[in-house]
Amino acid sequence: MKKLELYGKHPYNIIIDSPYIDHLMEYLQESFKGTHIGLISDTNVFPLYGSTLEKALSKKGYEVQAITFMAGEHSKSLTTVERITESLINKDFGKDDILIGLGGGLVGDITGFIASIFMRGISYIHIPTTWVSAIDSSVGGKTSINLNYLKNIIGVYWQPSLVLCDPSLFDTLDDAEKKKGIGEALKYAFVSDASLLEDIEKNNICHVIGRCMSIKKSLVEVDERDKGLRKLLSFGHTVGHGIESLSAFSITHGEAVALGMAIEVAGFYSIGLITEELAREIINIIKRYFPIHIDFSGDELCKAIIHDKKIHGSSITMPMPQSVGHTTLQKIDVQDLKRLIHKGVEILKSPEF
Repeated sequence: MKKLELYGKHPYNIIIDSPYIDHLMEYLQESFKGTHIGLISDTNVFPLYGSTLEKALSKKGYEVQAITFMAGEHSKSLTTVERITESLINKDFGKDDILIGLGGGLVGDITGFIASIFMRGISYIHIPTTWVSAIDSSVGGKTSINLNYLKNIIGVYWQPSLVLCDPSLFDTLDDAEKKKGIGEALKYAFVSDASLLEDIEKNNICHVIGRCMSIKKSLVEVDERDKGLRKLLSFGHTVGHGIESLSAFSITHGEAVALGMAIEVAGFYSIGLITEELAREIINIIKRYFPIHIDFSGDELCKAIIHDKKIHGSSITMPMPQSVGHTTLQKIDVQDLKRLIHKGVEILKSPEF
């Protein structure tokens, strides 16, 4: 078992171990004073693991309300939030009750967001079932939903009470789903720990997840609300979120982040902020796992990121690699950002790069 303790205004434990149900029951017995549990999942995950968890909780005497929604990014909406919230109200959920999000990052975001607004805030637990959610989104308390095709435009910071990562839940993932997590894992390698690249290559996923969670824990502890160092974890996300939106979410988050990182480093090189050698090194690593294929123009990407939450006034603070494994924050004028994106797209579309 690996146990991480995240300290801060709202401390909680992150447990990586099997079986997760044992750890869940222990936590509920010690810390849960309510009677109702809202089990939130999607149509992909619930048939695999939801019924077993629901039965286990009911057997312990908890009143469980299982709520599922259609799997896919289009469910990350106000409509889904409203439907689930109405179900909680109809089942007489109160301030002392708790939500459990069983699923990937989308399930975690929706569960956390509802927990943050229901009765001005109730507790929730995240049980990630995908690599990408285990590696990144389950830790840190960012909760959000989309509006139309604007990615994560509505949201709040609301920390979970517990994160339970059970590696056995990844057994049902296919190769395509696993690949989504690699984009986020590469981000952590580029930003903070180059040794992760070897573990990614060798498919040492448990170590990768534990190390990424540890890195994120450290950053969240010093910067819960993304005012400073936590912004390092947005590498590839400014452009990546634009790619997701332009593709109507047909390009997955992990793939979009990988492509976003490639465009951003090519752009940094184009405006003289990093060397060509470093840009090529990072892009070649990304190419081992993801094809660099860009269907959008620089103009389209610039329009897609105009609502990026990291833009303040006429500038944006972006992670900029200094080497593989070491990244700093760079304040960039929005006009330079647009030039960076245009040049980055142009470079990557060139057969010579």
